[in-house]
Amino acid sequence: MKIFLDVGGHTGETLNEVIKDIYCFDRIICFEPVKECFEILKSNFIDSRIELHNFGLWDKDTDAQVFAAGESGGSVFKEKYTARNISLKNKKIEMCSFKKSSKWFKNNINNDDIVLLKINCEGCECDIMDDLIDSEEYSKVFHTLICLDIRKIPSQRHREYELINKLKSINKQNIFDSKSLNGITHQKRINNWIANSGYFEKINER
Repeated sequence: MKIFLDVGGHTGETLNEVIKDIYCFDRIICFEPVKECFEILKSNFIDSRIELHNFGLWDKDTDAQVFAAGESGGSVFKEKYTARNISLKNKKIEMCSFKKSSKWFKNNINNDDIVLLKINCEGCECDIMDDLIDSEEYSKVFHTLICLDIRKIPSQRHREYELINKLKSINKQNIFDSKSLNGITHQKRINNWIANSGYFEKINER
C-alpha cells in the first residue's frame, strides 16, 4: 500500500496537499495530540483514505504537557519558550497522549508498504527517529521530511548531528530537512519534497 504518515498534523496544512489524487495514496494517517486541532481535522477532512488519531508519536507510551497547545509551534519542551524568553503566561497548556513510534509501526505498517513520513513535532523528532532506527522499523520508510525544531531547544541541538551520523551508519540518506525545500507555500514545499523523493518513480515500478 502507498501510505502517507503525517506526524504533527496541526490543522491540516499538509493534508490539504497529500489528499490530491496525483499522489495516489491508499492510506493517509495523521497524528495530532492537541484536542482543539484534532477537532478541526475531524470537521474539515472527510475522506475514506484518511485516518485521524488524537495522539502523537514519540519514543514512549505516555501522557505529557504540550505548551502553547493549539499554536503552530506547540511543544512538550518548555525550554523552547523559556530559552527565548517567551512567556507562557497566556499560553494554553494541555495534557496530551503519545504512543511509542516503533510499536505503532510494528502493528500498523508492513514491510512491502511504500511509506512517506512527515515529522513536524516541535522537538520530539529525534526521539522518534532514534526509536524507529534502533528498532529497525525505519527500514519500512521510503522517504522522510523532517522539521528539525530541536534547533530551537538549546539542550537538544546537538542531536541533529547525532541523527545525521546515525543515518549514515545504517546507509540511509532518505531524508530531507524541511528548510531545504523550495516553494512559496507549505503545500508547494510538500509537493517539492514528494516530487524529489523518488516516490513517483517507485510507485510506477509496480
